[in-house]
This record gives sequence, C-alpha cells and structure tokens, in this order.
Amino acid sequence: MRAFLALTLSPEVVSHLEDIQDQVKLTNRGKGTWSRPENFHMSLAFLGDITRDQADILARLLASQADRFSPFSLTLDKLGYFGFEHESTLWCSVRPDNNLKALVSTVYKAVHDSRIHFESKPFKAHITLGRKINIMNCQLNSINVRPLSFPVDGITLFQSTLTPDGPIYREMYSIQFTPRTL
Repeated sequence: MRAFLALTLSPEVVSHLEDIQDQVKLTNRGKGTWSRPENFHMSLAFLGDITRDQADILARLLASQADRFSPFSLTLDKLGYFGFEHESTLWCSVRPDNNLKALVSTVYKAVHDSRIHFESKPFKAHITLGRKINIMNCQLNSINVRPLSFPVDGITLFQSTLTPDGPIYREMYSIQFTPRTL
C-alpha cells in the first residue's frame, strides 16, 4: 500500500488555502491538477509502497517517541513552486520552526528503524496546492498569504489510494503528542 506521514491542518487554514487556489485558477487557464481541500496536509515523509507490518512497526516506533513532543503551532508563510512556471508544483510554505525540525528528524529515524526505504530528500515544509500548474501569468508575490497558524498535536500515517479522480487518503494511525503540564 502507498503511505505517507503528515500533519493535518485546521479548517481555517484549509479554507484560506482553497481561496488561494481560486485566485491562481483565475490566471492559469485551467491547466494542471488541483489538490482537493479535503486532502490538504503537510507531508513529513512519503513512504511509497509499504506492507501492513511495516506500517504497524512504524506506528509503534512513533508512538514510543510521542512523549518527546508537546503540541506546537506552525504558521503559513508564502507561495512558491517546484519545477517550471509552465508546469509547476504549487505550494504554500510554513515558517521555519525548531519543533518541526526536531519532529522531522525523529520521523526520519523511525522510518529508517522500521526498515522502510524512502527517498529522504532535504525536508521542505510545504503544503501542495496543485501539480502541473501553469503559473506563468500569475504574480505569486501579489497573492496575500495570511499568517494563519495551525496546531500540531500529532502525526498521522495515511494510506494513499490512486484513482482516476485523484488520490483518496485514509487515516491508518494517529499518534498524538502529550501536552506538558507544569
């Protein structure tokens, strides 16, 4: 099964990102594939095809590390893209955060310790808004990304099923962080 680890977003952030998509759609002449708002997330690690046993082991390892993290917040930052302007992956970044950096390091180690081979490219904190999007006529700098924050209170392991109508994501495991009390 195809799987990935991700952070979920608040409804307010999802709505704002959908508004941003609508603004870009006005300039791109219908090109590309837009991420469905119900699928918005921030990937921590795309795992590719893994077995159910690997998913179970990974979830247990991450759960054993969850007490190292307290809930924290991330804040939307700016729009950007990978690739070329005529066929880009459009994304919204989040502001740099030390908690996120530590979380990604823990996630990568757990994936490695689960014997899951994945492409561990340098992590770029972003939320994908669309793929193969033509942004040549769009001034990304002129689109206002509100600095909305969203809570990070855990990690979700999703199964991804590809269909002709786009991917369907199903939550397999949710690993929650423990709030610290004084």
